[in-house]
Amino acid sequence: MYDISIVETALEALSLGFTEAEAAQLAGVSRRVVNNWRNGKTPHARKLKPVRRSWRATPENLEVMRSLRIESGLTHRAIAEMMGCSVGSVERYLRGMPEARCKREETTMDSAEHPAPDEDIAALKARIHQLELQNDVMRELLDILKADPHDQTWGATNKEKAEAVGRLKGRYTVAELCRMLDISRSTCYYHLAHPRMPDADADIRDAVVSIFEGASKTRGYRYIKHVLETEVGIKGVSEKRVRRVMGQEGLKVIYLKKRRHYNSYAGEASPAPPNLVGRDFKAGLPNHLWLTDITEFKLPDAPKVYLSPILDCFDGKPIAWRIGLRPDSSLSDGCLLDAVAKRQGGEPTVVHNDRGIHYRTYGWMRICKENGLVRSMSAKGCSPDNSACEGFFGRLKNEFFYYRDWRGVSAEDFIEQLDAYLRYYCEERPKESLGWLSPNEFRRSLGMPV
Repeated sequence: MYDISIVETALEALSLGFTEAEAAQLAGVSRRVVNNWRNGKTPHARKLKPVRRSWRATPENLEVMRSLRIESGLTHRAIAEMMGCSVGSVERYLRGMPEARCKREETTMDSAEHPAPDEDIAALKARIHQLELQNDVMRELLDILKADPHDQTWGATNKEKAEAVGRLKGRYTVAELCRMLDISRSTCYYHLAHPRMPDADADIRDAVVSIFEGASKTRGYRYIKHVLETEVGIKGVSEKRVRRVMGQEGLKVIYLKKRRHYNSYAGEASPAPPNLVGRDFKAGLPNHLWLTDITEFKLPDAPKVYLSPILDCFDGKPIAWRIGLRPDSSLSDGCLLDAVAKRQGGEPTVVHNDRGIHYRTYGWMRICKENGLVRSMSAKGCSPDNSACEGFFGRLKNEFFYYRDWRGVSAEDFIEQLDAYLRYYCEERPKESLGWLSPNEFRRSLGMPV
C-alpha cells in the first residue's frame, strides 16, 4: 500500500500535463503503478480525464514555456501537453531562442528537422554548384550538337561529351564533369587527346539520303550501294559504310508489323494433291515451277481490291496477273489461262499454291489437266509452304501500298496504279539475286523471250 501523499503527487502531476513516465519519476514508483492509479484500479486512485487548457500566447505563458524548456529540459511535446497548445506553437516560439535549444539538443526531434544555419548554407552552396554544373554542361552539349533544347530525342557520343568536358574543365573538376556526363575519365582523356576528325563519309552521305528517300524508304543498304555504284558513279563503297551512314542519319526501312495471325483455310473441298515443292523454290529454267495465291488491298474510300499473280521461280517474275473486286474463281482461272498462253512449247510445269477453294474447283483442275500442268499444294494451314509467293506480296505492299495515303482513290484508279507497278516490277526494278537486273533484263541477257 502506497502512502496517500505519493499517490496524490503522481495524480497532480498527471493533471498538470506531465506524462506517466515523468509522474512516475516524481513519485518514485514504476510507470505501471502510475497507470493503475490513473485508471482507478488501486485504492486512493481516481480516474482522470485529460486536461485541456485554453492556450493564449500571452507574455506570461511564453515565459513559462521558456522556463520549462531551459530549466526543466522538457521536450516540446511535454511542454505542449502542459500548456494546452500544439507542438507547432511551441516549436514556432522556441525556434528563435538559441538559449532554449541548449539542453538535450541531441535527443529531441526538432534538432534533426531544423539543422544549424552553417549546415543550411553549406548544403545550399553544394546544391547551387550542382545546378550550375548541370546547366553549363547542357549548354555546351547543345552548342556542340546544334540541337534544339526542346527536342528530347537528341543524344551525345563520347567524343562530343569529351569536347564538353574540355570546354568546362577550367570551371569544374574533370571527375565531376565525367560523373555528370556518364563517361569514364579514361575515355574522356582519350578523346581529348584525339580531337574531332572530319566526316569520313561526307562524299556519300547526301547521296545515300537521296536514294533512300527516292525509293520511298522501302529499299535497304544493298540496293543503295548498287545505285551508288551504277547511277551515282561512286565506286568502291562498302556495305558497312552505307549501313553506318544509314544508322547515323536514322534511315530505317519501313515494314508493317503483323498484328494478327491470318489463316484463310476454310476446310477441305476436294482431295488435295501432294506437295511436290517441299519449300524448294528454285528453278533452273523458266516455266518449270509456278507459284500463285490471292491477296487483298483494303482501301479507305473504295471496295477491296484483289490480286492473283502467277510467279515464275526461275527469276521471281510475275508472268501473269489478274486484278478484280471479288476473289472468285474467274480471277484465279483467268490468271492461269494468261500464263499458259505465254508458255513456250509443252514443257512440264508444276503449279504450286495453298489450299484455297479457288484451286479446288472443277474449272482450275480442268485447265491444269488440258494444258499438262502438274498440281501441287501446301500443307493444311501452313503458309511457309508457299513462302516465296508470300514474300512477293510483302515486298509489293511495302514498296507500293503501305505508308501511302489512299484516301479519295477509287478502285478503278487503284487497279491502274497497281497494274503499272507490276509492269515496273518486271521491266525496271533491279534485284540483287539477278545481278541487279530486272527480270526482263535478266531474261534478255540470257537470250530468252520476255
